[in-house]
Amino acid sequence: MIIQIISGFLGAGKTTFINKYISENKGKTVIIENEFGKIGLDKKLIQGNIPVREINSGCICCSLVTDFRESIRTIMDEFSPERIIIEPSGVAQLSDILKVCNFFNREYGIEISDKIVIVDIESFEDCLEDFGNFYVDQIENASVIMFSNIEKVENSDIERIILKMREINPKASIFKEDWRKITSEEIEAILEESRKNIIKAKESDTSHKVHSSEGHHHHPADNIFDSISFSNIKNFSEKNMKDLKEKFLKLFGIKHEKEFFSPGRVNLIGEHTDYNGGNVFPCAIDKGTYALVKKRDDNRFRMYSENFAELGIMEFTLDKLENEKEHDWANYPKGVIKMFIDAGQKIDSGFDIIFYGNIPNGAGLSSSASIEILTAVVLKDLFNLDIDMIEMVKLGQKTENLFIGVNSGIMDQFAVGMGKKDHAILLDCNTLKYEYVPVVLKDEVIVISNTNKRRGLADSKYNERRSECEKALEELQSKLDIKALGELSIEEFEANKELISNEINRKRAKHAVYENQRTLKAQKELSEGNLEEFGKLMNQSHESLRDDYEVTGVELDTLVELAWKQEGVVGSRMTGAGFGGCTVSIVKKDKVDDFVKNVGEKYRDKIGYDADFYIVEVSEGAGKL
Repeated sequence: MIIQIISGFLGAGKTTFINKYISENKGKTVIIENEFGKIGLDKKLIQGNIPVREINSGCICCSLVTDFRESIRTIMDEFSPERIIIEPSGVAQLSDILKVCNFFNREYGIEISDKIVIVDIESFEDCLEDFGNFYVDQIENASVIMFSNIEKVENSDIERIILKMREINPKASIFKEDWRKITSEEIEAILEESRKNIIKAKESDTSHKVHSSEGHHHHPADNIFDSISFSNIKNFSEKNMKDLKEKFLKLFGIKHEKEFFSPGRVNLIGEHTDYNGGNVFPCAIDKGTYALVKKRDDNRFRMYSENFAELGIMEFTLDKLENEKEHDWANYPKGVIKMFIDAGQKIDSGFDIIFYGNIPNGAGLSSSASIEILTAVVLKDLFNLDIDMIEMVKLGQKTENLFIGVNSGIMDQFAVGMGKKDHAILLDCNTLKYEYVPVVLKDEVIVISNTNKRRGLADSKYNERRSECEKALEELQSKLDIKALGELSIEEFEANKELISNEINRKRAKHAVYENQRTLKAQKELSEGNLEEFGKLMNQSHESLRDDYEVTGVELDTLVELAWKQEGVVGSRMTGAGFGGCTVSIVKKDKVDDFVKNVGEKYRDKIGYDADFYIVEVSEGAGKL
């Protein structure tokens, strides 16, 4: 069992940090929370069944030492947790808390794993002046320091503040980005890196030379967080590829042979029409999934994802291609392998592979389709298979439907596999007839805005919406000779909508029909260079998804409605399945900075945490690098 202390001065944001950290973090956890007479950690915000023990009416490092010790003993007996998170009062002295925790280290061998201090960097200097040693105590006893409100401080001021912190605590790992913009898995990876550095320092630093001014400049924490694991929305660099190559060699003990890339996708318009036999208008983007691979002589597969490093290497064989919960993300490439074999493709050995994606998982940009099609192109190349991209796209969809259990349409896999640089794809999902349409943006760029509300497609109401549309179609078929809602014009739907007895199902069908027609019109407007009209159709699409299909939610609606109010925004809408994820906006180049600043600030004010923004370019589909 370990103890983690997550501290921070009044108003620094430690409670928000804890909620984020534990939201996806695995392992049996108990929280000890201490606030003077009030509950500082809102239990309603905690995801999962995580017990919270409150120590109120005083400070655990002062008058309540006995109560604190007893709390830990009780927790150990009652819950047998893997870890205890301690959230001290905002006015606690970290040094005193450590003394109490060290008692349990001596008596029971319980390790203090992390001493995390959340610092409001905007108020750091004021707190330092106003509270002196009381405030310094938290900084000098931290092993990891993370910043809140970093976006409100100039870079030059940030560096000056870090130097001041180094004078107080030269050994702490300082994470120089906004922790609100990374996942809980990445937070854990940061902590793990800090622990490794502490061990290294203990092993190598007996003369305390690290305390010198030269040591400050070269302190490991200054570059500790340059790892590719924390560049989820950044461009993939030569350094990232070098790191992946080194990681492959370290993990598997051999050098990789081949490199591949598969993009994510953004759908410009045409949402929830694909499984309704309508048209969609996606494009591949320059963010996606990379893979390094080496073929094996036996039937074993070893798979590792840098995005899920804590899960380690996933291993399985050709003899057992089953969806297994413990294999988590690896079920997607495993499913593709099975679909290929079931389709008669000869795969007679395994391979070692490492994946890395720089699109956020669960953001609605098709990270699952990206890894599915990536696996497909790997299989085609390694085993010299006679199969074209369209067939691979179909097998990718089959993986999603039959192996993963999500009734997705074919758009995601099609866009990822068939993408073309600087072109969107008008795809008729009923017939798979497609047309490339140039995306000509002279003074504009495509901006993706991530709500940072993670959504899981299988857990969403996606399947429910699909079922509602199927019921509507069945009732329409009592009179109309159609196979899909996408075959209907707006006029035909309006003339026959009363056949749909359920009002909710009628609204769902309305969206499917109207959205399909909007998509066809959008393709025409874009082809003719009428970007303003295209933008209006994007806006109408979001309104329909919000009001008729009801798949948006407060986060997506907030981002889109804020975007509509910004100067230079041509159009904005949610993209993907909804219930979280991302929006896509077309924004004038000279207004992008204002867009990010204004929308970002107002989103945070309303939602309570940050959105992410990044510019994407229209990319080629999956293939060998």
